[in-house]
Formats: sequence, C-alpha cells, structure tokens
Amino acid sequence: MRLMALAIPIGAILLGALLVIFNWKAMVRSAAEEMFAAERSRYLEKINRLENELAELSAMVRDNTAEPAGLPAENAASATARSRAEAAGGEPGCQDIEAGLRQAIEELAALPSLQKYGLGDGLLPRLEMIRKKLLDHPPIVVRETDSLYSILTNTAHFYRVLGRDDLMLLHDIITGGGEKTEDLLALLYQWSGKYDECGKEDGLLALPLDRLYEYAGFFLNTLGGQAYIFRRDTRTRILARYYCIMIIDRANARVINRHGIDLRPAVDALLQELKVAPRLKYHSMYLENLTAIKARYAAG
Repeated sequence: MRLMALAIPIGAILLGALLVIFNWKAMVRSAAEEMFAAERSRYLEKINRLENELAELSAMVRDNTAEPAGLPAENAASATARSRAEAAGGEPGCQDIEAGLRQAIEELAALPSLQKYGLGDGLLPRLEMIRKKLLDHPPIVVRETDSLYSILTNTAHFYRVLGRDDLMLLHDIITGGGEKTEDLLALLYQWSGKYDECGKEDGLLALPLDRLYEYAGFFLNTLGGQAYIFRRDTRTRILARYYCIMIIDRANARVINRHGIDLRPAVDALLQELKVAPRLKYHSMYLENLTAIKARYAAG
C-alpha cells in the first residue's frame, strides 16, 4: 500500500514532465511568434511614420523641381567672391578663404527668397547649426538595402535631421542663389581641403573630410541619396554629384575611402551629362577636373 501511495504522485510528476517535453516546441514557437509579431508591429509603425514624412516631403518640393528660369546678374560683391573661388590654383590662405566665405554668405543672406526665414542673427549662425546637425547625424552608407526601414530612413534623412524649415532654407539657397551658390560651394570645397591647417571643430563651418566622405558616399552610392539627387533640377544635380566625386577623390588620395566606393561610373556619367547640360559658371573647371580624375583612375 505504501509503495502504491508513492507511485501515484511519482507517476503524476513523470506524466507532467512528459507533457512539458512534448509541448516544449509548441511553447517556444508560440513565444517566438509573439515576440516576432511585437517586433514586426514596431517596425511597421516606424515605416508608416517614415512613409508619411516622405509624402509630406514630396508634397513640399513637388513645385520646386523645375529648371531655374535664369541666373541673377553678378554684382561687385559676388565678383569678389568669384575671384577668391577662382584662386584655387594660387593656394589662397586661410584668411583669404574665410573672408570669401563670409562675403559669399552675406550676399546669399540678402536674397529676397531668404527673407521669410527670419535670419535676424544672420545666415552664418543658421548654417552653422545646420552643419552641426548633419555632421552629428550621418546617413546610412553601407548595407542600406538590408531592410526597407533603412532605405526609407535614408530617403527621408534630411527631413528627419533638419526639419522642414532648415531643409527649405537649404533648398532655396541652392536653387535660388544662382552663381552665388557656385561661388559658395567652390569656397566651401577649398575650405574643407584646408581643415587640418585652418579648421577647428568649433571654428567657422568646420568640415572634416571623414564626415564629408559619409555624405558623398550617401549621394553617390545609396538608393536614398540618389533619390534626393535625381529629384533636383539639372544644375543642382550636377553640382551635388561633382563635389561628391571631388570629396571621394580626396579621400582616395588620403587613403580613407573606407567603404571602397568606386568613382569611375559616377565620373563617366557626370562627364556625359556636362556635355549636354546648360552652361554653368565654372563649367570648364568641372570638365577639366573630372577628365583628369578619369585619366588618373584609368591609368591605375
């Protein structure tokens, strides 16, 4: 009788253990499915939010992608900025480039299209805030296509990082500045090349090469970056691609092309576009530099 009394609870324990063993896979599967469903729900929520941001961004720029009707006439101040930009071959010093930058930015700040942004403290402090936001929050450059979320994140990168007002300010500077914008970009490229000599993290529009490289790779080598470029007018598209190529070429020269970006397809494509594009202020310089890069890479 005593053995039977012991056998009953032992049998119940063994039976319970067997039931747990046989149901273990189902229990694990159920828990995993619940975790997957929760994670999927979170990603869908993020994707929906990004899609809404993209829809708003598309609506915001839909009417601003036409070719510019014309470029503004050059005045005495922009001629001074132009002369400094063209002095690249003469190795201008830090003070020369900084003075040119400040003057070019002041000229852009006077554009009627920028008055709506309330630049009471000037355009330079606003550009400095934009610079810091962008450099502190780089886009995804590698493995972008691993997930739809990464692609959408890149496609809405500038809207997410800058917000509507700063994004539209940059848009109006680039599309409405005409030759002044070309002057500014030429000066910024010179300035970034002298970062080790002139630049400081807290200095005037500090643009270290390793940070610029990420954005150049983003525009040339990702779906999100190329989507930004191909929504722009011809002039803006050419300038963006040209300076991205120049930045990555500089990174190659300093052996910091850590993503291994191949410039040759981008150079070939831009050379073809420049041959049929409307003439830009520094059109000859762009063609000359790109042709030199093409020849250098062809020679190995």
